[in-house]
Amino acid sequence: MAFNSLWFIYMPSTFTRLKNEVLKPFISHFVSVYFDDILVYRPNEEEHKQHLRQVFRVLRGQKLYAKMEKCEFLTPQLNFLGSVVSVKGIQVNPCKVKAIQT
Repeated sequence: MAFNSLWFIYMPSTFTRLKNEVLKPFISHFVSVYFDDILVYRPNEEEHKQHLRQVFRVLRGQKLYAKMEKCEFLTPQLNFLGSVVSVKGIQVNPCKVKAIQT
């Protein structure tokens, strides 16, 4: 089977659009999607686990699966798109601010 070279260019955006559509009920409540990243955030550990189950159930229902070696669970803080996400919320990464000031 021959593929048009443009197919490979558009595939990531199509995949992102699919994830956005599938996870639409959760986005801005406890999920953020960016390219191949899905961020599930909640300050309460029990709620976080419930939300992870919901997200995995929906992804599994659409035959979408995560690579476990690329996953991080119950992380108190992580850098995501130039921001720091923690139990305190989403904040600008201080390293980015420092880089701009200097």
